[in-house]
Amino acid sequence: MKRLLFALSAVLAVCVASCSDSDPVVTKITPSSTTGDFFTLPSGYEAADSAIMTIKNIATGVETTYEVAKTVPSIVVEDGLYDISLTVYTTRSIGNNASVQQVLRDIKSNVKVSGGTLELTFSPVAVVAGQGFLFAEVCLAPKLADGVKTDLYSSWFRIVNSSADTLDTDGLCIIQSKFVTNQKCDFTPDIMSEAVAVDAIYRIPATGLRVAPGETILIADQAINHQETNALSFDLSNADFEWYDETGKNLDIDNPDVPNMERVYCNTKTVWVPNSQGNKVFGLAFISTDDEEYLEKYVYDYSWIIVAPDIEQEKKGSCYMVPNDWIVDCITFSPSTLYKWNITSSSLDAGYVSIGKTGADKDRLGKSARRKVQDGKFVDTNDSSNDFDVVEADPAYQF
Repeated sequence: MKRLLFALSAVLAVCVASCSDSDPVVTKITPSSTTGDFFTLPSGYEAADSAIMTIKNIATGVETTYEVAKTVPSIVVEDGLYDISLTVYTTRSIGNNASVQQVLRDIKSNVKVSGGTLELTFSPVAVVAGQGFLFAEVCLAPKLADGVKTDLYSSWFRIVNSSADTLDTDGLCIIQSKFVTNQKCDFTPDIMSEAVAVDAIYRIPATGLRVAPGETILIADQAINHQETNALSFDLSNADFEWYDETGKNLDIDNPDVPNMERVYCNTKTVWVPNSQGNKVFGLAFISTDDEEYLEKYVYDYSWIIVAPDIEQEKKGSCYMVPNDWIVDCITFSPSTLYKWNITSSSLDAGYVSIGKTGADKDRLGKSARRKVQDGKFVDTNDSSNDFDVVEADPAYQF
């Protein structure tokens, strides 16, 4: 983790001859480095174009910004309570002599500035730049033609840029929840207000693909023409990305013309197939740390109690968690007759969408959850019940 350190040193009233008893007490903010080297860029970042520190007085609401990348600022503030943020504008190489702009940021909230010396450590990380990315359509399983018993690898996610800006897809992840909506348990500790327990995370690699406002990308399990083996399935050979899992027995199929997503974590050692019963949550997220640190620090060990006639037994489990702050969109599924609870904070999703009455309902096959469009805008109320329609799936649907 790259760090930026500032020391906040008090300016004593006795040093200011003109001070009176009514003068506000002030604190001088100076960087710990006297060389002007405020930070070291993470690997892959070529240059820092600029860096801005923003200081907001919580009591008055007044914000002041300072350029801190090229000069050592002299910042004096009245003692009080502040929100202090650091924003670093950088350039990151993506290979083939190409690069993209990236913003790193860290925010310290409710910082008490008072006489004496206060040191703050800033750890700027990549900003979640894709707040405009939303699930446009999600299909978990196709219909089956006569004589076809299974078609496991035809699921797909269509993602739209709902913002007014062109967005970079690099680093955008698809996550799948660990828990299910049709079985309620009191998991301890309860992290729902802070994070989502997950059993799969797959990330779009650094390709430099940018998505214009209103445009979509298609992410497929296997980016092939599935209609060749199941006439009622989908042709996904033109997908923008696919996830491919290497196994000893080569169980997966890789389309060499379609970039593979990066496997950050998955609870299966073989091939990940997204839950097709429609009882989990899928999310879009940006993991704001490197993989090594993530896999070390974001383990979620939990327990729950199984209660049955004459039996009460504690069970334990372990998975990974993704902080809610990293999640830019999610969709919750539940069979309509089996719904028990939502497994995310209501700030992420206040409802659910049903593609079938039960997890084994054959009518769910070939159905998708498609985001509504109203007055030319994608509906996004963080309530899957309100935001999606259940329709016949179509990966080429024109919004």
